[in-house]
Amino acid sequence: MTKPQKCSSRWSAMLGCRSEVKEGCCWEVGNGEKMHIKTDPWIPKLHHRRPIPNLHSTEQPVLVSELILQNPPRWDINKLQLCFQSHEVETILDIHLPNISEEGTEDKLLWLHHPNGVFTEKSFIKTLNDITPSSSHYECRMCNGVVETLKHLFLYCPVSQAVLFASHLILRIDASLNLSVHHYIKSWLLEGGDYSKLKMGICLFWSIWKTMNNIVFNKGTVHIQKMLQEAYYWFHRDTNIQDDTTLPSEQDLLDSAETVCTPVEAEAHGALVGIELAISKAMRHIIIEGDSLTVINSLRYNNFPVPWRIKNTIGKIKDKLGKFTFVDFNFIKKEANFMAHSLAAYAV
Repeated sequence: MTKPQKCSSRWSAMLGCRSEVKEGCCWEVGNGEKMHIKTDPWIPKLHHRRPIPNLHSTEQPVLVSELILQNPPRWDINKLQLCFQSHEVETILDIHLPNISEEGTEDKLLWLHHPNGVFTEKSFIKTLNDITPSSSHYECRMCNGVVETLKHLFLYCPVSQAVLFASHLILRIDASLNLSVHHYIKSWLLEGGDYSKLKMGICLFWSIWKTMNNIVFNKGTVHIQKMLQEAYYWFHRDTNIQDDTTLPSEQDLLDSAETVCTPVEAEAHGALVGIELAISKAMRHIIIEGDSLTVINSLRYNNFPVPWRIKNTIGKIKDKLGKFTFVDFNFIKKEANFMAHSLAAYAV
């Protein structure tokens, strides 16, 4: 891309950061005709977002479209197994392929640092600030991700988000709002009463901080269930905790820091698990309830801008809805949605 003659100072600076822009992009698979297997990023769950081809294979496809069978669109499992490693095959098979009748079957380039995959100047500048370390900052040791700041450690680290969401606070952290630790503590203080949310929040933050120190100084590891139990111990210092057995197991919540998903992803996966359970029980009339308005609207409206993180899961759910004679979608507040939250926490 060449620099235009008339260009603002900001866009001029952004053009000088092409490599950072490239690192933040990934293709959303449609028909696969625009994507090169070896050079384009098209698998968001892989570290480099592209597979490592097997050079000894007799099959050497060039475009992603060559890996897709038609009528209906589906992955060519035999070709995938010939071309890639087993864990890459499994990851590719998890990518939903849109039906020919669906809108948006063409490949689409996404900006991964925006919920809807849209590139904006604001999101790009924020990304640059997040990835530019100062001499006093270090990489987060819990998620091995971005530079560790107070805000990242307690709110935006995927491990911390999993702990906060699976806790009794059922706290979703919306990264697009860019709220601070101070904001949440202040909101808990203003609620008054017995300050139970404030107490629970502080206990969760203490558990997160303690886990980080254990990793840094004792070469410890992340254990989501232990982090929750630690927080609950301090919250119920002089009482017996009756509901620890209802906590999702560590294996259910987190196999490794890399597998932690955001709360909205957990809600979408929870809906998918519920749909699959209904199919296994031969149900024909179902009502899908959830406390994530984004997930419910993504399922309810065809023209709703589905966030890229859950588009794959939403597509899988919609593919399965044809097995039912009646389907309805209802949004309910999280206070009345304990069962759905438990399912979403399990899906993390």
